[in-house]
Amino acid sequence: MEVAEPLFRQIREVGPDQVATDCPLAALQFAQGTGLEPRHPIQVLAAAGFRSTEPVTRDREVSVEKIRLGDVKNLSEYEKVRDAVRRAVIASQGRRRVPVGEHLSFVFENRGTVLLQIQEMIRAERIVAEGRCRTRSTSTTPSSPTLASSRPR
Repeated sequence: MEVAEPLFRQIREVGPDQVATDCPLAALQFAQGTGLEPRHPIQVLAAAGFRSTEPVTRDREVSVEKIRLGDVKNLSEYEKVRDAVRRAVIASQGRRRVPVGEHLSFVFENRGTVLLQIQEMIRAERIVAEGRCRTRSTSTTPSSPTLASSRPR
């Protein structure tokens, strides 16, 4: 909660009508930190009257390689490559960001963005115990591509 306090303060200052996230854990933190009840981005679109005119079809199977504990760098290793990794992931997000109106955009996560989130959580929380790393990586790894709300920069 302490790490996210600057974001919560910014949200409280802006006073939005609503906040959105697809992450249940982030939703709990948003509610505690801002007093606002977050909605899932798809709920926001539905409430705005957005409806797809195209039938949903899947012409190919989509597979995302799971993140394993061995993929996660320890704190010391991560610090050495952090700037380069963050630059690469942030650059890739530009192609994965879809604006929806004036104040909302969706970011389509991939393995690289999720691995970055895991590494940053480990860094912020100074996690060094393997068991805690394993819990974080399995709870955050997507089994398929996910839709996420954007975060203010």
